[in-house]
Amino acid sequence: MPESDEGERLSVVDGEGSSGGADGDRTDRDRVSRRHLLGASGLALVTSLAGCPGGGGGTDTPESTATGTPTDEPTASPTASPTDSATPTARPTDAPTDTPTDTPEDTPTETETDTPTYDMEPVFDEFVSADGTDFAVGGESFYPVGGNHPQLRKQSESQQTTWFDDWFESVESTNVLRATAFGTGRETPTDPLQPSPGEASEQGFEKLDRLIAHAGERGVRLILPLTNYWDWMGGIPQYLDWAGLDNKHEFYSSDSCQEWYRSHIENVLTRTNTYTGIEYRNDPTIMMWELCNEPSVGFEARTDETLQAFYDWVRESAAYIKELDSNHLVSTGMADPYPWDSEELNRRAHEQDAIDAYSVHLWADPEHSDIGIARGKDRIESHAAHASDLGMPVYMGEFGWSIDRLTDDRKEKYTIDYRNLAFREFLSAMRSAGYDGSLVWDFRHSAEWPLSWNKQAVFPRWDQTTSLVEEHYANITTPPGDGTGLTLQSPSLSSQTTPIEGRKMIAVSNTGGGTTDEAAFSLAPEGDTYTDPDGTSSSADSSDVSADFYLGYDADNLYVTAEVTDDTHEAMSGSNMWQQDSIQVAVGTSGGYGPEYGISHTGSGNVHRWLDGSAAQAASNVEASTSRDGSVTTYDLTFPWKTLFAESMGSGDNFAFSVLVNDNDEADSNRNNILGWTLPGINGSKQAGDLGVLVLEGEGAVWNAQPGTGPSDLTTGETGTWTFQVANFGGSAQEFDIALDGTDVTKTIEIEAQSTATVSVEGSFEKQGSTEVAITVTDPTTGDSQTLSHDVTVLSS
Repeated sequence: MPESDEGERLSVVDGEGSSGGADGDRTDRDRVSRRHLLGASGLALVTSLAGCPGGGGGTDTPESTATGTPTDEPTASPTASPTDSATPTARPTDAPTDTPTDTPEDTPTETETDTPTYDMEPVFDEFVSADGTDFAVGGESFYPVGGNHPQLRKQSESQQTTWFDDWFESVESTNVLRATAFGTGRETPTDPLQPSPGEASEQGFEKLDRLIAHAGERGVRLILPLTNYWDWMGGIPQYLDWAGLDNKHEFYSSDSCQEWYRSHIENVLTRTNTYTGIEYRNDPTIMMWELCNEPSVGFEARTDETLQAFYDWVRESAAYIKELDSNHLVSTGMADPYPWDSEELNRRAHEQDAIDAYSVHLWADPEHSDIGIARGKDRIESHAAHASDLGMPVYMGEFGWSIDRLTDDRKEKYTIDYRNLAFREFLSAMRSAGYDGSLVWDFRHSAEWPLSWNKQAVFPRWDQTTSLVEEHYANITTPPGDGTGLTLQSPSLSSQTTPIEGRKMIAVSNTGGGTTDEAAFSLAPEGDTYTDPDGTSSSADSSDVSADFYLGYDADNLYVTAEVTDDTHEAMSGSNMWQQDSIQVAVGTSGGYGPEYGISHTGSGNVHRWLDGSAAQAASNVEASTSRDGSVTTYDLTFPWKTLFAESMGSGDNFAFSVLVNDNDEADSNRNNILGWTLPGINGSKQAGDLGVLVLEGEGAVWNAQPGTGPSDLTTGETGTWTFQVANFGGSAQEFDIALDGTDVTKTIEIEAQSTATVSVEGSFEKQGSTEVAITVTDPTTGDSQTLSHDVTVLSS
């Protein structure tokens, strides 16, 4: 979770009663592994658009789409080499002052004959291990549950002990805290661990010592990330700044950055705790190291080279930790990746040697990915399936939901009630999918109240939230009962058929590569394919601008060739290429409009992508060959399917499609003419419904089905109506069987040639939760079927 530096400007007072006794009898809970009970067959691999990108300022936003070329050489060299671990010193005898930024008072300088004294020790005597798809302690399954607190390592002793007091009382099952073992650079507001390259801050480490010591005494294990992808508390951006680099993916292959990063790892792992006398690498209080908080490669920076550098970094960093520390587990600390269905990045990272557990972070709220509760649950299931395939435990290192404490409008999705609903649904999904651990972002203690800037904070006073978390944590070993599902009440199914009007369709041949010899369509400055943006070219003719488009497809790609006749050619590259001579290509799905591409010819082909849509691959994977002969500019384009969609398309599939031809004769920013297949489309509405349709030819009927309209939020007892569109593109009438999922309601409908049936489902729900209204459409002549759904969140009335 990206946490802004606002998290460092806390001004709080310590809570009362913070000196509560250490829960010395607290031990790890022995629970039967439900992973073995569920088995791989119980894990549904669901693909959807989901996940959590990150950014500064406390919000998760996708990585910048800047296309600048990374530099290969750092402009600064390391200023220090890794240092040896700090010499153990006696724990300060005076208690630290009770403010977040204060540090233990100095003690007299020890002489060589002084012997350090340690008066704290952990209740643990065994380390957490990985046993197949389970965490284990002493041969028994262990389930890490609890919460995050990123600044707790820097707070006073009173505040640290208040955290344990609060959360033992509020969520009794708490047995793990995910904190931080990083803090890089002197700009970190308080107590960095690595103020400069190769340096270890004794002041910062003593507070981390104290947190580990109290956790060990109280029976709470720790998960500790070793750096941060985001800029709060320094992280990778600080290493890049030291090295004179700009792009985050350069961190993974920079020798300087890796020297400083490994220096910090060595300082952490070989650190002797000044409260317990135990080296961190020998302390069973620490459950697991994470390489980084939410490491990734920005979407636009993903190439074979940058991804391989990332995987190599994961493997080599994990191996380095294991060289220094053979006791502890290692994971990546990764989040659900952007785009939200590209979890191949996570799978490849977690299959690297020396990685012991599969990390997931989920941020589905409007402040972050905004994929919503239903698709968030899909992401939970998808990652669990990958972890099961890899044969390792899976844990939710972070999940949260942003709130606005001043609103009571539940449908705005910012209330505590809405967050409680999201937590309930996510925790149920984790239990169903067999997650081995779960940590809420972020558990704050009572001495920090109200911390009003922090939209993700969870406080112990919110007992409805803490009680539902405890209910699920206490039962994490078993899937939730069947009573958690929602059933549509009094469902009905109806349909109405109308001719397809105003939406153009083209059948595309499987060419096996390249386009057909015959143009799929032609554009000229007339009729519904032409618009005059500046009002000066009403007399334009085909010699001014016209175009022929050729199409084709195979299992790997969509092929588009455009031959544009234009008496004057003026073009540019980059995001403003649309203002001069260029073409644009856009697609759409039931999930919405995009991606949208631009292609220009400036002696060679230039490709730019303005909108990502559901594309799973970067724009750099599109092949564009352009040329100009006389007055004709030719654009030969190869779109790998995943540069357009999350998955490949094939025979019988269809999707929204549109092209635009931009014409500018004056080399300024004002287009003279615009040609388009399905205007306004790209040029205006940018809605998938305003594009044409490409149908990929294959055997059987040519048809398509997609969700229509319907409410995404209801209250209990409220009746909703959801529609679905089933289109018959063929030249004869076709019957289709419709089944309302989760019920015994079915209907057979006949759709005339070139017509669309609107199928309507009506019903209500009796209790709150997250579900879907879904139908399955089947072509009885071939058995081909499609399942369509609307995600629905039901709130209490």
